[in-house]
Amino acid sequence: MAQEEPQESPLEEAAAVGDVDRLRGLVAGGALEDEAEQGPRAVESAAEHGHWEAARYLVKEAGVDATGTAAGVLLLHASLAGCLEAMRLAADCGADFSSSAGVG
Repeated sequence: MAQEEPQESPLEEAAAVGDVDRLRGLVAGGALEDEAEQGPRAVESAAEHGHWEAARYLVKEAGVDATGTAAGVLLLHASLAGCLEAMRLAADCGADFSSSAGVG
């Protein structure tokens, strides 16, 4: 029997489409307080879809701790897209630029 894929949270869904206004509303409504992993997963989702402003909002304004894997995912997608601003954000999150995986 195949395992079901976990359903994305509303925070991840908003990040995936780059809807910063919706992210603001969700954060104001306590979305980051519901589950510790939602914030970093939302940053990853924004990065995977190239929504750098959504990733920046989550890290810089909403205070999401995007260290570890989230920083590596952000660095990977920023590098692939050639987005220097997003690479700087990944560096601010502690991404390891010397690692092939981007995660320290």
